[in-house]
Amino acid sequence: MSKRYLQKATKGKLLIIIFIVTLWGKVVSSANHHKGDSLTKDKSGDPQG
Repeated sequence: MSKRYLQKATKGKLLIIIFIVTLWGKVVSSANHHKGDSLTKDKSGDPQG
């Protein structure tokens, strides 16, 4: 019983960590993109911007 619960908790933690890392990566990359956007205005044809 406790072993099964531990496996479930570990899997849940792993999912949460992956989710947070993905979210953090998106935040950081978008922040970097905005920073670079103000520096390089010649890339106005950027599909993301």
